[in-house]
Amino acid sequence: MNNTIPETESLLTKLVEFVKEPISNVHIIVCPAFVCLPIAKQIIGDSQIGIGAQNCHTDLKGAYTGEVSMSMLQSVGCQYVIVGHSERRTIFGETNEIVNQKVKRTIEANITPILCIGETLQERKDNKTFAVLENQINNSLSDINNSDIAKIIIAYEPV
Repeated sequence: MNNTIPETESLLTKLVEFVKEPISNVHIIVCPAFVCLPIAKQIIGDSQIGIGAQNCHTDLKGAYTGEVSMSMLQSVGCQYVIVGHSERRTIFGETNEIVNQKVKRTIEANITPILCIGETLQERKDNKTFAVLENQINNSLSDINNSDIAKIIIAYEPV
């Protein structure tokens, strides 16, 4: 819950100015808070900067107060959605199975999922990093075909 609308506007205005010239082999993506998405999309315009959301819901519609659907994200021009963020996993109890549903919904909506994976400090100290990452990847990408897996961005984010 960082950056108000004016703060987002200021930050993105500076970013757009900074990256006026295309940078080869670099993709810049910003994922502001939901309330900032419309102004962010307006400021980014047709620059090389992509816009994404910080989360999404597994269902396309329904009485899920405070949640955001794929059609809502599409309507503001989101190209990316973060799924499986460590805070969503630890604070909100999102499992790999929930993350898998979100990845599937995102792909169905023709939005690129940014799948976050990462171990806790304790898991790292216990030499469980690779087991944790393998579990997160395998279960978060369960039943997704190879052509769709190729569309997914994986972000390694140790907690």
